[in-house]
Amino acid sequence: MGPFYCPRDRTVYLDPTFFDELERKLGGSKAEFSQAYVIAHEVGHHVQNLLGYSEIVEEKRQTLPKAEYNQWSVRLELQADYLAGVW
Repeated sequence: MGPFYCPRDRTVYLDPTFFDELERKLGGSKAEFSQAYVIAHEVGHHVQNLLGYSEIVEEKRQTLPKAEYNQWSVRLELQADYLAGVW
């Protein structure tokens, strides 16, 4: 399992084996940047949680058909990528 953010306890969980695999596949500075970007992405999810966006998308899970909810979920991931890019 890779890194993930848990909104319930507001914690980023990092899987060292995921980072070991990045190191094996990319090596050197590419691996270091990728590791930092993955962490920034997960911190982006924390920012979304603090701003209430995660809760909005979770509400969509309860009320929308799966295909529509998936669009909201993808947007949430893209926004986390954007926030990582801001970093």
